[in-house]
Amino acid sequence: MTHKRRNTNEDTCPTLVKKSRRHQPSTSVSSLTDTTREEAAQGLRKTNHGIIFQLKLLMLFLIRGIEAGYMFQLGTEMEQLGGKFDDLIFKYQVKDNTPAGKHYRYRYLQAKHKQNESFQITAAQLLNDNEGNFSLPKYFRSYCDIISRGEDIEDCIICTNVGFNEKNLEKNGIQLASFKTKDKMLTFGKHSLNHYKIKVKSNHKLYAILQAIEMNDPIKNTSRNVTRKEIETFFEKLVFVANAPNEVVLGRILTDEVGKYYNIERIWTRLPTRTAVKVIEALKELGRNITNKIADAVEPHEVYFQRKDSYLMTSFAEKKDHKKFKTLLKASDLSHNLLIFVCDNEPLMEKQVFYEKLVNNSGNKKVIFISQGDAVDETKEDLTFADLSAKFKKILLSKKVLFQGSCLTVENLITRSFQTADHFIESGASEIMNSNVIEELIKKERLEIASFTSSRFEKSLYIKRQLTSAFPFDNSFWGEVAKELGHSTELLESKCRISLQGEIEWFVIGEEKTKIWEKINIILDKRKAVQPSKTVAEDDLVNNKNHKEDKPDVVIISGVAGSGKSSILSHYYEVIKEKKPEHWVIVISLTDHSEAFSKLKSTEVNKTSVTDFLLNLAIVDRSPFTCSLLKHRLETGDRMVIMLDGFDESHHQETVIEMIKIFKKMQLNGLFVTTRSHMTSQIQLELSQLSYSLSNFSKRDQVEYLTSVWQRDFRSNVEKDLRNCAKSLVDRVSKTLRDEERAFIGIPLQCRILAECFQSELLKSFQQDNTFGSFSKTIQHLNLSLASLYRLLMEKKHEIYRQEKKAQSCASDLASSHAMEDIDHLEPFLRKLAIETIVSFNEHVDALLGKKKSMTPKETLDKKKERMVDHCSRFGLLDRDAKGKVRFLHRTYAEYLMAEYLYTGFLLDEEKRNHLLIYKSARKFIVSKILVKNHYDGVQIFLDSMLKEMVDDNEEWRNRINQRKLPDGLH
Repeated sequence: MTHKRRNTNEDTCPTLVKKSRRHQPSTSVSSLTDTTREEAAQGLRKTNHGIIFQLKLLMLFLIRGIEAGYMFQLGTEMEQLGGKFDDLIFKYQVKDNTPAGKHYRYRYLQAKHKQNESFQITAAQLLNDNEGNFSLPKYFRSYCDIISRGEDIEDCIICTNVGFNEKNLEKNGIQLASFKTKDKMLTFGKHSLNHYKIKVKSNHKLYAILQAIEMNDPIKNTSRNVTRKEIETFFEKLVFVANAPNEVVLGRILTDEVGKYYNIERIWTRLPTRTAVKVIEALKELGRNITNKIADAVEPHEVYFQRKDSYLMTSFAEKKDHKKFKTLLKASDLSHNLLIFVCDNEPLMEKQVFYEKLVNNSGNKKVIFISQGDAVDETKEDLTFADLSAKFKKILLSKKVLFQGSCLTVENLITRSFQTADHFIESGASEIMNSNVIEELIKKERLEIASFTSSRFEKSLYIKRQLTSAFPFDNSFWGEVAKELGHSTELLESKCRISLQGEIEWFVIGEEKTKIWEKINIILDKRKAVQPSKTVAEDDLVNNKNHKEDKPDVVIISGVAGSGKSSILSHYYEVIKEKKPEHWVIVISLTDHSEAFSKLKSTEVNKTSVTDFLLNLAIVDRSPFTCSLLKHRLETGDRMVIMLDGFDESHHQETVIEMIKIFKKMQLNGLFVTTRSHMTSQIQLELSQLSYSLSNFSKRDQVEYLTSVWQRDFRSNVEKDLRNCAKSLVDRVSKTLRDEERAFIGIPLQCRILAECFQSELLKSFQQDNTFGSFSKTIQHLNLSLASLYRLLMEKKHEIYRQEKKAQSCASDLASSHAMEDIDHLEPFLRKLAIETIVSFNEHVDALLGKKKSMTPKETLDKKKERMVDHCSRFGLLDRDAKGKVRFLHRTYAEYLMAEYLYTGFLLDEEKRNHLLIYKSARKFIVSKILVKNHYDGVQIFLDSMLKEMVDDNEEWRNRINQRKLPDGLH
């Protein structure tokens, strides 16, 4: 069934009730003590007057249908059958002259309850074609659908506790035709009410409105016009029951009839437990004024639900032992007049005859079995938080949730900083606590919301970082920019302003905006060379985030490859979660989730699509509570932090930019984006926000980092000696690197590589004589460049793996040979993976590698690939992302390997050269893309370092350069 629209009478489960044997009623009432575990069912209370009015009308039809001796079925919330007349559907048998001698007749009822009983229905409310409570066009559509099934319709009723504004109706040409009826179902004792039918002339505006309605023809799959006959029979069947008792008075009337129960009733429903809650709630309302006479006499085994009322509710599965059931019924005459069995996953009854006989022998016992059944239409149950008792609300709010590693209560997560729990309950609770959430909180023993910590982040090795910024700007800066543009400072300020937080406010667009931005960048570049940048401590960007006006909407952090951009986000995650565990921090690696971004076009990015994107990305199990909480957090910006890592590596940058713009509007507590330096200008312009740059490790930081990495391999207290070794290595590398590469060792990743490259040398030195004398001698002759350091790293990784393989082979020459063969196969595998990592399009990959078709079966190739991945993972080059996709531990590894592949194309030695450059498509791609585009800046840096080494070490190359004569094949 389609989702039921929200209205004031919405909260009932679809049910069908069938009549059973009748018994004389009993007025005896029992009570039970409260339980501590299963208070879920008592959560519903009568704060929604419309729902209670509907429930009482249902109970009225139930009791009176039984009393009248009808064979009937009673349904509610069955929109596929009743459309807008689905609050109550009464289907009962009548005799006829057909061979069967009987058929079913239907009564459809919609309940409309108003707390303000002075309210009067006007012509406008009847004529409006909308979702209003008394819109006749709305009800006419449902009527047309109902009669299309060819059923015997007695009437379609709108039952309300208010009346009509008769003068207003008369003025607008609408006549109320009052009539008397012997209706057994809708009589209320001495209470005066009116039954009306609507009368209008054929030229009335209402006729024109109804005639203009188009209905769907399900047989022909087309739309059709309504007929005059349909309109006429609508007015004939439509009945307004006006001035009915309000829900309080109706409750008193029902109390007088509450004793007319039958021994066994069967309620068929899709959701037995929820329906039981509804039934119990209605029964409690009916028994409100009945005097309790007894105390508990029976302590049931594992009762599902207990209340101080005239019933006991338990799971049928727990009472399959007939002896226990019999004991319950044989208890004191003053105990448990009504017993409700909930059959969630069981058939209704295998031995129902036994139970019927047993109950009939107990004059004051009644039993209701609530069971799953296929005879009902399915609907979405909408139990709201407002419907729950105050006590049960507190129980739900106190439930524990493992939230990103911290144990918090539901109340901690959903109430905002300025709210108390009571204020939240009164105001915005229903926005989060829908029926699915309530059910999950009741049923699940453990709720967990995943964290976004990175397995790569080594907290013990983290070195506090400094960031630099060019802003805020002084007057002289704007004077220089204005001079470049040929403007006055005042004119420039009328076109562009930059706040103290680096937020750019533009008053121009298009080419003029681009031109101003270009001049700003020119002045920034000039100033970098002569002025020190302003330093910012890393944690200043995450502290005091509750003061949103003191921070930029988005923090952009830029840095070169390996500068620690991902690490600082991981550090921020740890800081935020430690200080504010209730904050929801989502970290998204833009490369790891490239496939998800590919499905979202930049033109389709809006608040709804971004919310759905995050729900799919951040919530694996589709938990109703987690989804609802995340939606609420995004809607309000409350305690929400989002971090996007690796903008420069994304192939869907336009989509990412549009998504960040949506995030900015959400007023989050934190929004962070990282990118490599070459993309900084673009992202600053797109997001109208200046960036922060990560500073390199200082010399002291380098020494501390090397010492921390090495210290893990030594049990004895040699920290002081290791620190001296680290200082010697840093000094030596700083001297041997070229001027333009000197800052290289200050980059955290390169510093880590340096530590790993000399780790084995340290261990070997210490094992010789418990000192590091031989290590000190080794580094005295060290001469490193950027390319040679990575080359040394690759050699070390290979050597570690060779040693492991040899140890596993138990000195077997054959096994050792196989290990060497595997190592040899790794190079082409890694080369291909590196190029596929860096290069975006398949045709460009083919230009560099060529198209090769293998005759080897796919299964064999997949096994070989897995073996390669395993090898590379063992010596620390590869791992897998969250979805299992193979990737390099760091992008610079791929950039180095790709640069090395290009470099071998420039070698003069025919045996070593790979002949890549003899192919026109490869040359064109290298010259027009790789050597000039910012996307390949890492490859350019490595290739430049390799070519410099080659030229410096090769006299023939130097001579050819001086003669401007390239070797054959390189033209």
